[in-house]
Formats: sequence, C-alpha cells, structure tokens
Amino acid sequence: MKRVEVIWQDANEMHGWAVGEEVRLDGLPTVTSVGFLFLEDDDKIILVSSQSSFGAYIGRLSIPKGCVKSIRELRIK
Repeated sequence: MKRVEVIWQDANEMHGWAVGEEVRLDGLPTVTSVGFLFLEDDDKIILVSSQSSFGAYIGRLSIPKGCVKSIRELRIK
C-alpha cells in the first residue's frame, strides 16, 4: 500500500450559546492525515495506520471524497 498525506476539510460542531457574528465565524478545520491508502473510490478514501502479519488492520479512517483537498504519496528513503 502507498503511504500518503491527505489534506481534507472536516465538519465542526460548536457547543454553547453564540449570537450573530460569532456563529458566522465558526470555521471548518483543515486536517492533515498520514497513513497507508487502503481504498480509494468515488465516495471515500480509507487510510489505515498499521497492518499485522495476519492481515488485520488498525487505525482506520474513512474520509468522504468531497472533503479531500489533496492526496500526496510519501516516499520512504
């Protein structure tokens, strides 16, 4: 599997009361995730952080394709 860096935009949920301009200032965080690209299709990409010698995976992250800003392969030197 390729090791990749994915830049993506996540949803943001705020708690507590806010008025007017405070609500407009709520932003969407940009996230950088690094992992092994397990799957990429039209709807999502799935990263995993580790794979065992038994073929099991841990640290799975599914990112909606519409949230992805960029995917860059990372080379191991």
